[in-house]
Amino acid sequence: MGYPASYGTVRRILRKDKDTTKGVQKKPKEIPPQNTRPQHIKSIEKKVFKDIDKPNPPSQRQMAKKYKQAQQRLNRGPNFLKYLKGEKWKFILTIDDFWVYPTYVNGQRKVYYKFRGRENCKEWKKNCQRKHPKGIMCCAGISFRGPTKMFIIPSGAKINADLYIQNVLKPLIEKEIPRLYGKEAHKVVLHQDNAPVHQARKTQEYLRQSKVKFIPKEH
Repeated sequence: MGYPASYGTVRRILRKDKDTTKGVQKKPKEIPPQNTRPQHIKSIEKKVFKDIDKPNPPSQRQMAKKYKQAQQRLNRGPNFLKYLKGEKWKFILTIDDFWVYPTYVNGQRKVYYKFRGRENCKEWKKNCQRKHPKGIMCCAGISFRGPTKMFIIPSGAKINADLYIQNVLKPLIEKEIPRLYGKEAHKVVLHQDNAPVHQARKTQEYLRQSKVKFIPKEH
């Protein structure tokens, strides 16, 4: 065929063909647990629960001082408040992503309230036929001057910094912020959460090059 192949690739293909001929089934790949909390966070949770599960428990501030991780979060408060002093809060633009499902827009919902000690009609009970409806990932912002337009994330696209910049940040900076703030657009401060694409180095660099003020992760 003219395509180069390494010795290891050829050997793997031959072994796979041999196993298929013999009827040997490949053992399914074991996937480790996903989105699990770090072990040190679990350890802190146990200590906090132990502290509050007794008479006259310590206050949140006392526990924050006791555990360094909580203290770090507490220290962010004064830093964040600097962006809200005086009239500054009017120029905060908060953006976040979310999912929209067709089940949210089908008109009247088929639900009812069940009261304790009262039987409802059996025909009222409806079982959900679709457990995982199709959804659309969107992103939008809200500010004192009003909401931004809704940005649609292409279906099936890989969520990374490049996609976030092209589909959200670029139209937000070039069109939405000037539309909302006009000549005061330079005063706007962008607020995002700590999602990986928001805090990616490429995203941060794009915001700096675009001369957009934003609240850093540590604040």
